[in-house]
Amino acid sequence: MIILPSRLKNTVVAYLHARSQLSSRGYIVGGNWDYEMGYFDYLLDDSTRTNYLRIPFYACKGSIEDKNGIIRMGNPYLLSVYDRMGLACSRVDEDERGIPASYINRGMELLEQAEEALLGS
Repeated sequence: MIILPSRLKNTVVAYLHARSQLSSRGYIVGGNWDYEMGYFDYLLDDSTRTNYLRIPFYACKGSIEDKNGIIRMGNPYLLSVYDRMGLACSRVDEDERGIPASYINRGMELLEQAEEALLGS
């Protein structure tokens, strides 16, 4: 996991606005969400080692599926998930060797675009 500095951290925004803006740019709400927290995920690669840009979020008012729900964005990070014999396993790397530099650069570009979509330039 590589934490990326971002203007999104601690930003408060309507959930439906964030979902609309980010889904139009290729993000999905990751499968591990509940009514209090979740993740906007952007798939960078899909092979035996899958790399994501992940932007966590937390409900501040209402719930995530509430049409008036308000969320606070967490600190974005890059994540690698390895598929070993058909089982997905999260691997947290202590340094950048676990994620190729090309994905780090792409993740930072995508994060800039997400920031512009939600915060403006």
